Amino acid sequence: MVGNKNILKKTSVKPFLIAIGIGVLTFIVYLPVVYHGFIIYDDPDYITLNPYVLKGFTADGIKWAFTQLHGEKTYWHPLTWLSHMLDCQLFGPKPGIHHLINVFYHIINSFLVFALILKLTGSLGKSAMISVLFALHPVQVETVAWISERKNLLTTLFALLSLLAYMKYSKTLKTKFYVLTIVLFMFCLMAKPALTPLPFLILVLDFYPLRRIKSTRQKNLTNTQCVQVCLKRAILEKIPLFIVMSVSCAITIFAHKSIGGIVHTMPLSMRIENAIVAYATYVEKAIVPSGFAIIYPHPGIWERTIVYGSSILLILVSIYVLGYRRRDAMPLIGWLWFLGMLVPVSGIIQAGVQSMALRFVYFPIIGLFITIVWTIGKVLDKIKMPVGKIVGGIVICICIVLSSNQLRVWQDNLTLFEQALKNTKNNFIAHCNYGLSLYYRGNLSEAKEHILDALRIYPRFVEARLNLGMVFEKEGDFSSAAEQYKRAIEIRPDLPFGWKSLAQVLNQLGQNEDALKAALVAEKINPNDPDLQFMLGYLSSRNNMPHDAIMHYRKALAINPNQPAVLNNLAWLLSTLPDDSLRNGKEAVELAEKANALIGGENVTILGTLAAAYAEANRFDDAIATAQKAIQLAEATNQKELAEKNAKLLKLYSELKPYRESVGK
Repeated sequence: MVGNKNILKKTSVKPFLIAIGIGVLTFIVYLPVVYHGFIIYDDPDYITLNPYVLKGFTADGIKWAFTQLHGEKTYWHPLTWLSHMLDCQLFGPKPGIHHLINVFYHIINSFLVFALILKLTGSLGKSAMISVLFALHPVQVETVAWISERKNLLTTLFALLSLLAYMKYSKTLKTKFYVLTIVLFMFCLMAKPALTPLPFLILVLDFYPLRRIKSTRQKNLTNTQCVQVCLKRAILEKIPLFIVMSVSCAITIFAHKSIGGIVHTMPLSMRIENAIVAYATYVEKAIVPSGFAIIYPHPGIWERTIVYGSSILLILVSIYVLGYRRRDAMPLIGWLWFLGMLVPVSGIIQAGVQSMALRFVYFPIIGLFITIVWTIGKVLDKIKMPVGKIVGGIVICICIVLSSNQLRVWQDNLTLFEQALKNTKNNFIAHCNYGLSLYYRGNLSEAKEHILDALRIYPRFVEARLNLGMVFEKEGDFSSAAEQYKRAIEIRPDLPFGWKSLAQVLNQLGQNEDALKAALVAEKINPNDPDLQFMLGYLSSRNNMPHDAIMHYRKALAINPNQPAVLNNLAWLLSTLPDDSLRNGKEAVELAEKANALIGGENVTILGTLAAAYAEANRFDDAIATAQKAIQLAEATNQKELAEKNAKLLKLYSELKPYRESVGK
């Protein structure tokens, strides 16, 4: 039933103190994440390698966030992109701050859970316990400790606010709260389109505990604070919410199809079986938190005993909550909350290769906690009060210990994917990312073994092919690297990184024309990559195409104007090309001076370019002085070839002659 106002007034200070206590405890438990870094799974796409996000708030970035259905590798969630952009705008790509902001969102969500359940039921103790479980249960660590899961935190924030706004509307029928409910639901889906069933949850809450729906048996309920309406009116009220839900579903399905995320080959029966197992596993991990993994690969076919056992568990719980509903309907409401809100990510519509994910239950698990707390609470209510507090305290302590242990797993890529390998079978994604983590640590031989293990499990795993190519490339085996990149491209011809990497190794093999062709294909797919434009400029120079080289260098600077290497190369071309129509001494000086300033004036190559630019601009005194400085720096750093080259150039500048060099040399 809806909470009694008088009760809440008498205890108004106590709920506030409880909320503060939950917030402080949550902050203390999660504080270690400020020392964690980014992880190699999703974080590069969301932050570390995303040029739009890294630049903070820009007109192009905001346009990209709202107009691209799926960005690069994910669905349409513009508010999530804006959140990451804001972090980078204010703090830069500092992982500790990004982690801390995730923690603050989680704390706010915990407050909102407490407020929502308290307003719905009036039960202070049970509401506090549900909020504590939401805040501190180890199953929630994945969402909070993973920066890329900001979307999960935001969608839950707006969903809870939408529910609270609806409660206001249900008591007053004021239009402003009705509109606010719809707007907040839109924000919820613009952060992550996973909580689409929220209108159905609101309709369930209309029946109980809000008791808004009039019935023929109970026309005038005296124990509700809400304005009662007929069922038809209650459903009609939800039509705008259902429209928002439908639009979001359509966009999400289209976006997943466009990136190959929707799996069509899996029969419906297999998807239903997986959903049954996933539901039961979530219940198991809520009660016995163990066997965690960042990715649970889909096994394809589940063992019959697992499917039957999962089905029996779900049926038994359903029978219990249905049978108990006349004495107390809250366990049933919680169970419906849990089952219903998980439908979009249950696997019935298979998106991706996972069978389940702990992050999927961040919001739905509130319902499961309601069922558990109300069930156990009814038993403890019959016993002396200290027993309930003792049990609650023990559960909280267990959650703190387990969450702290799980947080330590998330501090490092190796420990994170090692846990996944330990707790799952045939986890090709974990093998691949564990191998990539070893690659970044310089352990190439072990990295190769894990990546090969991933390919043995799933030979068409594109990321593993690319990572194996990177290992070969690091080892200097460019032919083997090229072979892996080609095989990756055969599977995914629309992959810009594959074409870009192929161009890089073909250049190392001296196949300049083929390298340029591969890079041009990559450009068609992703024209806004400044590194790719730099590569195209370099390869165009090597292929005696100075016009194209200058064009690509200019494109690279238009995307990111503070690239010393691009500034240097363009300045060199504008200073030394034999074609009078292409040289521009004044611009070359500006570019080279900027590159020199960015690098701190301590780079021999850039100093040599700056000297050549001064010479082209007829500033031979500056050219001589800069060339002398380049020679001194080269000799001090034992760069003999550069010292000799700059000495030859110095002689030329002393004769008041600029330097000319053909491209392709």
